Amino acid sequence: MKKKKISLRKIILLLMILGCLTSAVAIILTSYSSLQLMNQNNIEDNMKMNLYQFTKESDEACYKLLRVLNQMSADGMVGSAVDKYLTQEEHYDQYVNKKNLRAQLVSLNSSSPSLLIAFYYDPYRNRELVPNYANVKISMEYKRAPVLFEATVNTFQGIHGSVFYQNQMPVYSAYRRERFGDGTLLDCYAEVKSEYEISPAMNRQGYDYSILQLNENGVVTYSTNPKVIKGQKLLDTAIEKETSKVIEKDGYRFLIYRSKLGYMNALSLPKGTYTDEIYAWRFKTILVVLIIFSLFMSFVLYLYHLIGKPIQELGTQIERIGQGSLQDEVIPECGIAEFDQLLGDVEDMKQQIRELIQRSREQEKEAQQMEYEKLVYQINPHFLLNVLNSIQWMAQMSHQKDIGEYTSALKKLLSYNLGKEGRETTLRKEIEMVKNYIFLQQKRYDFEVDIAVEEGEYLNVPTVRMMLQPLVENAIRYGLGEEGKIAIQTFFDKKRNLVAVTIEDFGHGLSQKEIDEINEPFGYRWNTGKENRGIGIRYVKAMLSTFYQGNADLFVNSKRGTGTKITIILPAAKEVDEHECFDRR
Repeated sequence: MKKKKISLRKIILLLMILGCLTSAVAIILTSYSSLQLMNQNNIEDNMKMNLYQFTKESDEACYKLLRVLNQMSADGMVGSAVDKYLTQEEHYDQYVNKKNLRAQLVSLNSSSPSLLIAFYYDPYRNRELVPNYANVKISMEYKRAPVLFEATVNTFQGIHGSVFYQNQMPVYSAYRRERFGDGTLLDCYAEVKSEYEISPAMNRQGYDYSILQLNENGVVTYSTNPKVIKGQKLLDTAIEKETSKVIEKDGYRFLIYRSKLGYMNALSLPKGTYTDEIYAWRFKTILVVLIIFSLFMSFVLYLYHLIGKPIQELGTQIERIGQGSLQDEVIPECGIAEFDQLLGDVEDMKQQIRELIQRSREQEKEAQQMEYEKLVYQINPHFLLNVLNSIQWMAQMSHQKDIGEYTSALKKLLSYNLGKEGRETTLRKEIEMVKNYIFLQQKRYDFEVDIAVEEGEYLNVPTVRMMLQPLVENAIRYGLGEEGKIAIQTFFDKKRNLVAVTIEDFGHGLSQKEIDEINEPFGYRWNTGKENRGIGIRYVKAMLSTFYQGNADLFVNSKRGTGTKITIILPAAKEVDEHECFDRR
């Protein structure tokens, strides 16, 4: 017989009724048996020690924020990295300086363990300058926290819940607006953790302190006191810096101390704490508190077991889906109809996602295979190679040296492109084959080529087959222009462990629309009847992405009338020696 499931709505209603009854009984008993523990002088001495310690921690947090903002300013160490990044025009230089700026921000975080976050924000474009926190959404929410005080160009915000972390941890923050070398205005923002807690050693009596912060005008910016809210003016008359004052308001006694920075901290206790009570009631009060706490914990544990476990399981399943884990698994029933139905729907969704991903992979694989086969298998390779061998033999027999050399170069190129010399290749082999290709094309077209290859071990590292030929073919076919010249350069950046290859022509260049079409994915197709000029570049980009797992880049720089420059950035597989020797032709 199937077990009958209880509705979640009925369970929550029952627990709410029990909670209300328990709360009513607790309020009556606690009000009847309230106590006082210490006299006024001892309490105020204890409050002063805690308040001075709290103010010391607050001042230190503000100084930490000031040091961070100074480093982020235009004259600071991190700010100089921002200037370099903003003033770069080339993609490669932007890439290198962006990486350096991220490293500076990471170093800034590691130098101060209490620093939670530090970033530059462009207020006019409403975006972070350099995204550096994968799980944090950056926006202008940082300006909504109440201002504690202002010092020159810096604005300091007292204790508040972090606007960028979901757990709303208490933090101090500060920001300033800075103009950098190229005229860009950016907001520099930083947060540090608020680590202050009233020490048990300094509060052995267990007083129920409330913590408050006030700005220079006596307006509350942070409060744990139930009677005093943010924005309320607590102090009407200003006090001197590094002095304290006691006031009474709304049934509480407040001890206020003004920091040398100008803001104020305060601790408060209910007035009832300063009066004596009959000690005979202490045992009864403790007993009532223990009973209420036990009942409350029982309700919490039961609610956690009944509702928390299914919610936790649901969150775990959603997190796994977000991480790409879609394995089929059996989820035990929790006994609540709504949650069992929801968890079942999650499993159905995972199955649908798995099927969609599989179909998408198969379709993408088929499309890429078709494109590749169109490029490679447009001729019969065995027949063509046999014919070329025959032509080369006849040319040698007839003492036709030019024809023999031309046929030999073509045979080597076709043999390499068709994989007859092995599937793996190196950058050195790629350059050798592209020289053969240029030799063949120069017999047909009248053009010059300048090849500069920096010699080094990096040339022997494995790379993508047919990486350079499609790009050189585009340069010859569309970019010779009036000068009739192309330039190829390869060099190794030892400091960053990167390899750079550039292919530049001096033709008519490309429009922005043509560049955007070239940057489309490999499966993209132009309208029927239009010449597909970008397929070679898109093929190279697709192969680079697959071979280097997204760690390689290809940039196209071009304008109408100025030619086209293609830059390839490759990661070096290992450290290699850098030489000054160039091979030029």
